[in-house]
Amino acid sequence: MANRLSKTIAILLRIAFGFAISLLVIRYVSQHAHAAEFEGLQVEVIGQGRPVLMIPGLNSAGSVWTETCAALQPQVQCHIVQLPGFAGLAPVSADPWLPAMRDRLLRYSAQLKSPSIVGHSLGGVLGLQLVLAEPGRFERLVIVDSLPFFPAIQNPAATAEGMRPMADGMRAGMLASAEANLDVYRQQAHMALGNMSNQPERMATLVQWSDSSDPATTAAAMHDMMTTDLREASRASLDMFDVEIRLLDRPGELARMGEAVAAVGISVEGGGAWVVDGVGVGHFLFADGEAAGEALRRAGLEVVAVRPVIVLRLDQARPGQLGALCRRLSNAGVNLQVQYSDHHNQLVLVTDQPSAAAAVAAGWLKDG
Repeated sequence: MANRLSKTIAILLRIAFGFAISLLVIRYVSQHAHAAEFEGLQVEVIGQGRPVLMIPGLNSAGSVWTETCAALQPQVQCHIVQLPGFAGLAPVSADPWLPAMRDRLLRYSAQLKSPSIVGHSLGGVLGLQLVLAEPGRFERLVIVDSLPFFPAIQNPAATAEGMRPMADGMRAGMLASAEANLDVYRQQAHMALGNMSNQPERMATLVQWSDSSDPATTAAAMHDMMTTDLREASRASLDMFDVEIRLLDRPGELARMGEAVAAVGISVEGGGAWVVDGVGVGHFLFADGEAAGEALRRAGLEVVAVRPVIVLRLDQARPGQLGALCRRLSNAGVNLQVQYSDHHNQLVLVTDQPSAAAAVAAGWLKDG
């Protein structure tokens, strides 16, 4: 039983650590750098450009991002996060742990202007949670080797509640192992590090980070990742954009629009055009709204607005879903302005309050 538990812990640690340890760094960037404490987090600020929040993975130090930050200078200001309880930073009391870290990062990011997020593994999960909680706050999210639901990598049919008994047992086993013999616990953790770097000289740093991480924090973080399923909520995230344009009521206008974005390699993901009171209006869906808008402007088309949208799929076997969703939006004070479908027959909604609408849609999806 103990051997099986050790193997299970090692496998889960491999998944949680992720596979991008090529990001591991030991070089310190001193230019424009200072570190500060924020609600148990340690944040090192480097540079003076556009803000980027950098979140490391399980049992990792924030310095995993230092070399990446250096490569991005001078365009960005890196806010390199060290999570409490990992790699020598003092742990904090938080149960559940993952939502507490999300909320602290949300409060920290409130002082930044349209920050981007880069997150690795556990940091990717936190980054996704941040964007889902406040989609209008962040410019973009870059996830390195992470998933919205980690157990799905082994069992796509797994659910958060179905994984809870296993997660509870794993957490209890890890804590019992650390309490009984810390050296044995650390040896189990070392088993997960064997293929975590393609540079042997980095292994000593990984081992040091692992050994100086708080076992209770590691167990809590892994438990929360095993029981947090962000797949449905992600379907309602604001990662697509509606570009509203004016069209002359004459032949060739749509051709001009399509040719303009095609010339710069941008695909139209959905949309439609209407004539309202003699004025042509088009709403088209793009993955990169700003780039599409710029291409259309260069082609001489009038771009009225570029707005984030909600994209989600309705269950066609269940009548009344559109009405139920729209009623929830209305009750939340959200005005639905435009509705159409994308090329995958998913519902696209343009509203006057994108962040609030995304939160309503995520709750509606979660409730089923």
